[in-house]
Amino acid sequence: MAKTLAEKTEWLFQHVRDPESGQPYSNARIAALIEQVCPGFSVTPTTIWNIRTGKSDNPSWKLIEGLAKAFGVSPLYFSEDEDEIGARQTQEELALLAALRDTSVRQLALRAQGMTPASLATVLELIERVRQLEGLEGNRASQSSQSSQPNSDT
Repeated sequence: MAKTLAEKTEWLFQHVRDPESGQPYSNARIAALIEQVCPGFSVTPTTIWNIRTGKSDNPSWKLIEGLAKAFGVSPLYFSEDEDEIGARQTQEELALLAALRDTSVRQLALRAQGMTPASLATVLELIERVRQLEGLEGNRASQSSQSSQPNSDT
């Protein structure tokens, strides 16, 4: 779990894609976005790089707000006071959004809508077995589903 400003910022750079290009954001692109969402505020790509690398660990609140707006997260994501659960939830939501940009993943999710909890569990088990066969790391689906299992009463 990312804890420092640099780690949290770098996590966003690694996991949030530019919706226009589908590519990871560059320092220059984020600097330009900050200037768009914070009129009158000026920031350089070097300043962004300094934050990412930990060389600058106490930027202005205006810069934090700009970073948050550029990446589409709450400014509290960068706060030292934000609890581990809130930061993890933000990261999980961003990872989900990134996954849903994949047409096949989105189609799979839409096709699963309305299935019973037992059927969903079977599909998740099948997906996990295929991921193992393909050597894909992580078990994100079952980790997040542990706390958000569908209620069988609905």
